[in-house]
Amino acid sequence: MIDFKKIVRLFDKYFFIVAVILTVISSFFMSKLLITDIFIGQSETSYHEKYFVYLENGLKNNLFNEVYAKTGFNYFDRESEGALTNAGYIELLENFAVYLITENLQKDSSFQFNYQKAIDLLAKAKETEPFASLPNEERRLMDNIQIFIHRNDTLNTLQSLTELKQVILARHEEYRKIDIQNSWSLPLAIIGIAFTIIFGIWSTITSIKKYKNSVSA
Repeated sequence: MIDFKKIVRLFDKYFFIVAVILTVISSFFMSKLLITDIFIGQSETSYHEKYFVYLENGLKNNLFNEVYAKTGFNYFDRESEGALTNAGYIELLENFAVYLITENLQKDSSFQFNYQKAIDLLAKAKETEPFASLPNEERRLMDNIQIFIHRNDTLNTLQSLTELKQVILARHEEYRKIDIQNSWSLPLAIIGIAFTIIFGIWSTITSIKKYKNSVSA
């Protein structure tokens, strides 16, 4: 037969230690999630803004062209360890066009001219770089496949397709592992917080009971 009184006594004796352990565990997972999201989000946003300022300066100083835009993209992408590649070159040019409007640059007399230059570069990028938004390896393979198809090079086309398949599978596995890690982190953190609250309530109740018993005695 289970001795519930003994279990309760052990629970009362060690609840503080258990509560501390669960609090540490929950804090670890919650801080990991929050710090990662905040740091990555702020870092990427910061480099996006720096790139926009770079492009804006190019417009103001009549330096804005395809080479200028790509040079800045490559530089800030290296500085941000791939944050710009994750966003995509074409997507950033689209965002820059919106940035020109939302920053009230239309008040500038040269706004219409600068905005048109940004739109023209965006249209050219979409035409000449249809795979610009892909990660580096996938983009390289897609560019190669396009070249081989134009050359009617069946052998190299099939070889590049096989390589692309392997890259996609590896990328999928990488994303799957990240999803599994994230799917466990949040539930464990919530469970830890829930247990901490429960132990806190339990400790309050037992403390009150002990106080009443001591007074009555």
